[in-house]
Amino acid sequence: MDKTVAKLLDYRPKSLTAEIGKICRMNAIHDTPTSTLVIIPIEVENIVGLPCYKKYVYTIPEGHNEYCLETIMFNGVKQEGLPESITNFVEISVYYWKHDYKNYRPLLFEIVREESQYFANYEIGSNTWEPFSINGRVKLYGILAYLNAFFRDIIVLKMDALAGKYFGTNFQFGGGDRLMFVDEFNCSYKRFRRMKHTLYTGSTFRILHLRMKGIYIPFKESVLTTECIEASVYYMCYDKAYKEPLFLELLSHNGPRYYRYDGFCMDRFEIKSLKEYKQEHSITK
Repeated sequence: MDKTVAKLLDYRPKSLTAEIGKICRMNAIHDTPTSTLVIIPIEVENIVGLPCYKKYVYTIPEGHNEYCLETIMFNGVKQEGLPESITNFVEISVYYWKHDYKNYRPLLFEIVREESQYFANYEIGSNTWEPFSINGRVKLYGILAYLNAFFRDIIVLKMDALAGKYFGTNFQFGGGDRLMFVDEFNCSYKRFRRMKHTLYTGSTFRILHLRMKGIYIPFKESVLTTECIEASVYYMCYDKAYKEPLFLELLSHNGPRYYRYDGFCMDRFEIKSLKEYKQEHSITK
């Protein structure tokens, strides 16, 4: 057999891995310690007609058609249901809410060729994507608006909200579905006061991130898989002006979990009993 023909028959495109959810602002392909080629996307924040969303665009550098996108990863887990090998694409885009600063919840996966293919993931904690079939009259905004209906229980918790109500989101679409009630309670041992946040429907909710005095506060690790019955912000009893939240309690059917500010984000910690709690951090320090 001719060596050139044999070489062509033996040709295999270079395998690429895309890690969706990564925070970055440049497009590149680089090697990792395991010799895996990883494609890095460009972030696009201002999308015409989609003010509440952002997307990350993955492209193959010009002149490098030998690459094939074979593996899609998110949080270190391979994503299922997407095409096994993706070649000859113009670009690949992943869409998120614009206020999802840590890219915790990818909404839509788009493969752009002559005609776009869409894939959606409808379940929190699932790594399986499904093809999203549309007709030519449906616009991208309509697709994302439809997907929002599956995530009505995801809110942005306003840490400094006092007794009353607020909208637990900072984007316009569907804000009324995220109305939160806040009630004040005196705690046991008379050492604490707490502000209890509940969804106005009385159903469970999930927290994307926190806000305090208009500033974004992330969790060290996403808590989206926690279905909260209520969330309580604790203050010392002498903090009459509620200036220094001590810690956050997320109550689910599995019991309470506690989080406090470590100077950069909210990190989980253990409390044996509120009586023994010692003040070490506050949100404002």
